[in-house]
Formats: sequence, C-alpha cells, structure tokens
Amino acid sequence: MSENSYIGSSFDEFLEEDNSLTEVNNIALQRVLAWQIQQAMAIFFLKTNDRD
Repeated sequence: MSENSYIGSSFDEFLEEDNSLTEVNNIALQRVLAWQIQQAMAIFFLKTNDRD
C-alpha cells in the first residue's frame, strides 16, 4: 500500500505544492470584495428608496 503524502497536510500546503495558492487566494479575494460591494450597494439602494 502506498503512503499518501497529503495526509495530515493542510489544503494551503497542497495548493502551494501545486503552484496555485496565489491564484486561488486572488480569486477568493475578488469574490469576497464583489460580495462586499454588492452588500453595500443593496444597503445604499434601500436607504435611497426610504427617502421617497
């Protein structure tokens, strides 16, 4: 039976070995920022509609 070198390692370590950690972090950051902007726009829209 072969040993799995990933047992006990973190997902970040796996992505780092695969040379995709930076790319995955950048995509995650973009998604979080897009979600935050969407939430802020929704709040702004609700506040501007309350003025009518």
